[in-house]
Amino acid sequence: MSRMMSVLHLLSMGSMADVACEDVTVGGYICGTSQEAWVCYPTADGKYPLISFAHGYLAGGPEVGFGYKELFEDHVNAGYVVVALKSANGLRECADEWKDQMRSFEWMKTNDLASKVDYSLPTGIMGHSFGGGATYHSSSQADEILEYNIGAAAALHPQVRKPIPKFPIQNPLIPIMFTTGSSDPLVSDSSVKDVYENVTGVSKVFADISGAGHFEPTRIGKNRLNSHIVAMFDCHLKGRSSQCKKVYGLRDDSLCVTATIPMEQCEHADGAIPLSLV
Repeated sequence: MSRMMSVLHLLSMGSMADVACEDVTVGGYICGTSQEAWVCYPTADGKYPLISFAHGYLAGGPEVGFGYKELFEDHVNAGYVVVALKSANGLRECADEWKDQMRSFEWMKTNDLASKVDYSLPTGIMGHSFGGGATYHSSSQADEILEYNIGAAAALHPQVRKPIPKFPIQNPLIPIMFTTGSSDPLVSDSSVKDVYENVTGVSKVFADISGAGHFEPTRIGKNRLNSHIVAMFDCHLKGRSSQCKKVYGLRDDSLCVTATIPMEQCEHADGAIPLSLV
C-alpha cells in the first residue's frame, strides 16, 4: 500500500533518538472522514514496540500530529513506534473508534514500516478524551488483545460514562493507567475515578493532577505525566523493573510520591508487581 511523506522532522535531543513522522494512507477505518494515520518512529536502526493511539473529539485529521506532538515525541524518544489514526474526525463522536485503533495495528503489519516494529514484544494502546474511552474499551476486548498481543493501556482523561455515556463498563484485561486533572471541565476527574474503581484483577493506576485541565497531554497542556506514561509501557511491554518502580514504587520520582507534579489524588492497585520494586 502506498504512503505519502507529508512531514519528516528530525529532532536532535542529545542522547535521545531522532524522531521521524509520516502521513500514511491506511484504508479500512470505520469512522470515516479520513483514511490516514500519523506514524512516528525512531530514525535509529533497530526495532521498537508499537503503540496505537486514539485521539479526542475534533482532534483527528491534521490536528493529530500537531495537537499531540510532544506526547508522541516523548514516546518515540523512549524507543516506541506510535501509529495514530486520523479518522473519527466528524462532528459526531464515533463509538467505533476503538475498532479503528485496532485497524491501525493490522495495517502496520502490511507495509514497510513494519520493519521498525519489534513484534517479539507486546504492543500498547493509548488515547485521549473520547479516544481515551475507546482505549479503555479496547483494553477489555479479549480477541483483539490476543491477536495484537496488547500488553498495557493508557487512558488519558477518558470519556467513558460521563458527561455522556459512550462506552459500557467492562473490566480491562491488561494493566491500565488512567490520567485526569482536578480542573477538567469536560471529563471530570470523579468520572474517571469511578471507572478506575470498577477495574479488578489487573494492575491499575490513577493519577489526578491538581489543577490540570482536559488538554494536559496536548500541545496546549503541560504534558507533565508523559515520562510516567512511558514508564507504564516500559514496565509492562519491555519488562524494565526500574520503570515499574517509577509507576508503582516509593522512589522520589515515583508517580504517587514525586513532588514535581502536584497530585489531587494518586493511587495504584491490584498490580502483580514484586515487592522488591517498592
